[in-house]
Amino acid sequence: MKPVLYLVRALPGADLGPVREHYDVRGGAPRAPPRERLVEEARDAVVLAPTYIDRVDAALLDALPALRHVASYGVGTNHLDLDALRRRRILVTNTPGVLTDATADHALALLLAAARRVAEGDRVVRRGGWTEVDPAWMLGTEVTGKTLGIVGFGRIGQAVARRARGFELSVLFTSPRDVAFPGAARKRFVLFSAIEAEVLGGRADAGVIIHESRFTYAARGLVKLLDLGEHWERETRSPVPLGGIVARRGLDPAVRGEVDRLIRRSLELANADRAHLSDYVRRHAQEMDEAVMRQHVDLYVNDFSLGLGPAGRRAVEKLIAVYRDVNPGAPPVPEGLFSSAARAP
Repeated sequence: MKPVLYLVRALPGADLGPVREHYDVRGGAPRAPPRERLVEEARDAVVLAPTYIDRVDAALLDALPALRHVASYGVGTNHLDLDALRRRRILVTNTPGVLTDATADHALALLLAAARRVAEGDRVVRRGGWTEVDPAWMLGTEVTGKTLGIVGFGRIGQAVARRARGFELSVLFTSPRDVAFPGAARKRFVLFSAIEAEVLGGRADAGVIIHESRFTYAARGLVKLLDLGEHWERETRSPVPLGGIVARRGLDPAVRGEVDRLIRRSLELANADRAHLSDYVRRHAQEMDEAVMRQHVDLYVNDFSLGLGPAGRRAVEKLIAVYRDVNPGAPPVPEGLFSSAARAP
């Protein structure tokens, strides 16, 4: 028997074929049912799929004892009682980023409509107010070459700025967080494995490369402008805190300890047989040269993987300190940042 997924209402343009292969999909009427009927129809649901206008509160969660996942259609979560969901350990997912381009399109459309009096002119024409040709009538305001101010420079703000470049607008922005290379007029985000090709093909002047590419760029004819890792180590005198294994604080300490033990044992086995790269690594490596694969593995699997030690702990603490320096309003770091495994020498 398939687990039950309940749609609070129909999702626009949804192709539910792949979902039905794994779930018994119920609900999905054009409008959300009254709360009483929703509870009755979704009582066995393991997954509840509301939209951003459907309230999910503690009372509804109490009435759906089988629920394990709330898959919200929309970017925001203000319609969800996150505290109640957290207490019940119910997974919550949403769809961040899906409205970025649409919202930016609308923002620019409204800007142009206001400047060029589009809506006003439409209303005048529809009620018969356009009776003669007048060169000065409904001219509006020039947009090209003006200065656009954007309050908040997150995903949507940056998407608006990219569109503004097409109208030769100068962009000023304010943001509570630093934005990487805000002066870059044609900044694009591409898959990391495609960055070298973009630069070599002349479609980008420069790119930030990661993973295996750091070992291969010179052989492909690229030159290094700045090594961010070397820059960090020079400025902070700390190793680069490239990544870490973390656990949720609410997790049972015994479970955390067992996970620590298994990860450590896995690393010990890998270190004992470093001369042989597994077939799995070979299948998934972006760069198939064996020497490059070995360099890449050594970069990520080393003594710090088994235990941070004093130097590793200082590096993480330095990263947090730098972040707080550039983000004064950041919340304080709670006590007990490092687990017992991370404190191991």
